[in-house]
Amino acid sequence: MTTDGTIEFYHTNPIKNYGISDFKRQKLTDGSIRYTFMQQTKPMPPYAWWYGKLIVLDENFQKINELSLIAPTADEGLIENHDSLLLTDNHYILTGYRQRKERINGRESSVVTLLLQEIKNNRVIFEWNSGDHPELIKESLTACNYKKDLDYVHFNSMIIDPSDNNLILSFRHTSAIYKIDRKTGEIIWRLGGKNDDFGLTPEQRFNFQHTASLTNDGYLMLYDNHTAEINTECAGNFSFLPRKTSRILKFKLDEKNKKILNWQEIPLSVYSEFMGNVFETEDKTYIVGYGSNKGKAAEELDKDGTPLWTFKLPDNLFTYRVYKYR
Repeated sequence: MTTDGTIEFYHTNPIKNYGISDFKRQKLTDGSIRYTFMQQTKPMPPYAWWYGKLIVLDENFQKINELSLIAPTADEGLIENHDSLLLTDNHYILTGYRQRKERINGRESSVVTLLLQEIKNNRVIFEWNSGDHPELIKESLTACNYKKDLDYVHFNSMIIDPSDNNLILSFRHTSAIYKIDRKTGEIIWRLGGKNDDFGLTPEQRFNFQHTASLTNDGYLMLYDNHTAEINTECAGNFSFLPRKTSRILKFKLDEKNKKILNWQEIPLSVYSEFMGNVFETEDKTYIVGYGSNKGKAAEELDKDGTPLWTFKLPDNLFTYRVYKYR
């Protein structure tokens, strides 16, 4: 829609009571424009995600493809609903979840692991599974309930860093951002969480964050939900300063020496327990989606955090992410 509220395109899931998630514009490497969204195709599992397929539209909002993971069965190929990267029409990165058994503190527990596949010409050219990195379970702030499947990382965003072509992933349940080597799968660094590599101060620590992105001037930016309810049994030595509202955080990283060169926070007017995003526009303003907050759904803020416009929804509706394009 336009900023005055005029709807230019809409789509509803043809399956009653099933959802649509992460509608956005993606620019391919050749400059072509595609619009994508995840369309739910199965009942929601007892976790905070859906199963479905990625629907791809052309620049005129005409459907041209449906994408899923490469897997032995159709059900195993279903993606989860948090993010996707479209590089060309035949080259893309998708995510899903897999169940497996792990021994945690001497107990056998069922966990759900993140599966990420980079697919080119219908062939997997890179695959990464959080289950291959058991240290992530110890980094989780939620892996204390042994009576249900543990969603111990809860992935919510991914980008490719153009400086080295590696992946930057956001995991809500570890309260950390990770850089992953796109060739070896190695975890290169962690920002935040129990095993933070950059020495964040109490003022800089974030928790249960969403949507990490890179600004044009080289800052790593994220939406810090700053969720108050952290299980102290899980948290261990992880602590943070309490806040009444969520905020935008920006970090200039020295990745070689693992140092914070500069940082900035922009306090927000609302608290979002989950979901939410922030992106920098070409005009150097910030587009903020307030996720689970009721009422105020999105705003555009100037560089100091002053609202330029506000978009509201009825209390029973919310946004997953909000974008603005020219």
